Amino acid sequence: MKFAQARHKAGAGAVIVNMDISKLGTVLRDTPSFLGFDLPDLLGKARPTLHHLRLIGSSGKRERQPTANEIAKIMALDREHPEYTLPLSAVIEIYGPSGFRRGEIFRIEWRDLDDANRMVLVRDRKDPRNKVGNHEWVPLIGTSLDVIARQPKVDGEPRIFPLSPQTASKYFKMACGSKGIHDLHLHDSRHEATSALFEAG
Repeated sequence: MKFAQARHKAGAGAVIVNMDISKLGTVLRDTPSFLGFDLPDLLGKARPTLHHLRLIGSSGKRERQPTANEIAKIMALDREHPEYTLPLSAVIEIYGPSGFRRGEIFRIEWRDLDDANRMVLVRDRKDPRNKVGNHEWVPLIGTSLDVIARQPKVDGEPRIFPLSPQTASKYFKMACGSKGIHDLHLHDSRHEATSALFEAG
């Protein structure tokens, strides 16, 4: 309880504290078997009270998905503002159809590209059970490979999109604001991609 209260006071939200508690639970569950002693289910006893005090919680599920018209408006930002350093339309054109996570696009490198099979290797892909070494080949759907081929190669920079995810979100938000698009996040494009992939079988 003191740990959760301290994290909350430091500014961590209920979802983050819940993740911390879960990681702590893994340690408390597995360590006794290694060191040969028993521990009571401390977190099991604490969770109801932590929930009651709203110190832990789950993230709310978003149903918002971008329309084709909204995406077209946002992608026009590159043409209207050529001084911007982020190729937002290129990012969206890959991010949307393929269902990448936001951070994954900005981690992929030229060496990870398989032109012949239209695939890209995403390294250390997020997985609740295996966060390191979880490399996965992801198909480049639609025009994704063509978009990547158009990107300039920078000396000394191995990444295809040498920018930060935070910059992408910033530009996306700016584009939405300038086009009068409300309550739309860059990550919502992933929801649209997931739905489209399911519908396509």
